[in-house]
Amino acid sequence: MTSNRKTTSVHWNDYDKVMVEVGNPPVQKMKAKCKRCGTLIAADTRGCGTNGLKNHTISCLKKLAKVEVGDGQTILSYSVDGGSRALTT
Repeated sequence: MTSNRKTTSVHWNDYDKVMVEVGNPPVQKMKAKCKRCGTLIAADTRGCGTNGLKNHTISCLKKLAKVEVGDGQTILSYSVDGGSRALTT
């Protein structure tokens, strides 16, 4: 049974609510499904806060950033030593 309460956390913007059967005998529990990677996160309205959603969002975005940069792309760095400035790869 799901709650009719409105979710107020901004972290819910990146997730869909899904009902999943777990355990033996099977019991339906609400989980959050990441819109980016499809990972299921515990999100039962009783007992689970949004900390798990926040933590997954952070790690998911880091993984996606690594994939987007890739190994073949050059990363530039800018440094200032005294009066000289340098742009290096």
